[in-house]
Amino acid sequence: MTSRFPWTSEWGIDLGSANTVICSAAGEILVNEPSVVAINRRWGTVESVGVEAHRAVERNPAAIETTYPVRKGVVTDPALAEQLLRSFLKRINRTVLPAGLNVALAIPGGITDVERFAAVECVRRAGASRVALVDQILAAAHGAGIPLGEPRGAMVIDVGADLVEAGVFSLGEIVVSRAEPVAGNAMDHAIREHVRKNHRLLIGLKTAEEVKRVIGSATGNGHSAASLKVTGRCLLRGLPRSVWLCAGEVREAIAPVIAAIIGVVRSTLEAVPAELSGDLIETGAVLTGGMAFLPGLADCLSLEMQIPVSVCASPTTSVAAGLSKLIRDERVWQAARNLA
Repeated sequence: MTSRFPWTSEWGIDLGSANTVICSAAGEILVNEPSVVAINRRWGTVESVGVEAHRAVERNPAAIETTYPVRKGVVTDPALAEQLLRSFLKRINRTVLPAGLNVALAIPGGITDVERFAAVECVRRAGASRVALVDQILAAAHGAGIPLGEPRGAMVIDVGADLVEAGVFSLGEIVVSRAEPVAGNAMDHAIREHVRKNHRLLIGLKTAEEVKRVIGSATGNGHSAASLKVTGRCLLRGLPRSVWLCAGEVREAIAPVIAAIIGVVRSTLEAVPAELSGDLIETGAVLTGGMAFLPGLADCLSLEMQIPVSVCASPTTSVAAGLSKLIRDERVWQAARNLA
């Protein structure tokens, strides 16, 4: 999804492993498309990016390669990430980028200085004049509408495609945060492996993702009676074949990933000061990110952590919504001057 072309010099970018979201300082979502690039290997040129490139994933001919230049929240292919961003940014204004373009870029916690530098340089080469780095979990908290300025504990759990990050806040700052590279994509791999082992059928990751979306759940209160027909290649005969998957076996397949997510949240809570920990019994936690839509995940986390867990109103764009608010904070740009 690409917006009409608002001419603004301050944008927020959530450069995610699965999707890239770009917002304006006014809070408008300008771009929300997959973070994928299709390359012509024969000529070394970029054929397409975003939605168009995503259509070719696992359906591309030998000459076309599709790749995700961001993995686990980190820019792994700076050249392709630059071209991805440049294409998105040019779509917004169609002609040239605004002079003096300022970008607030969300980054996950725990990444190295080298990875931070790579992210900043990627955005600068794509056309930004100044780049401010914002903690992804902090942006998600602002985007979820949590009142962070109060002297009491508040928690956000962001479960995306490649990364789960949990953070506890007080007085507008991060007190404790933890991040681990296990989330939605790990569920897709687990589903595909389950189908391979138990049904002797090879399916693609896009099909596994569809299974997760349609009948996946974290608890038995989800799609317990649902089933879905999937098609792939029979590993015994090498021919196309279809099987029916039920919600129960899908839930069992992704159970280790759910356990890993719970482990990240638990380790975060174990590091929270006692007074703030007591606050969380009342304030609870807010679930954001693409996997917040997984039925039963909020209930599962609430049961395991013994605190209320609710789902953000717009979990997939909460980071971008938070960036649009933080863009107007002069302290963000003071930090950007320190990066220069």
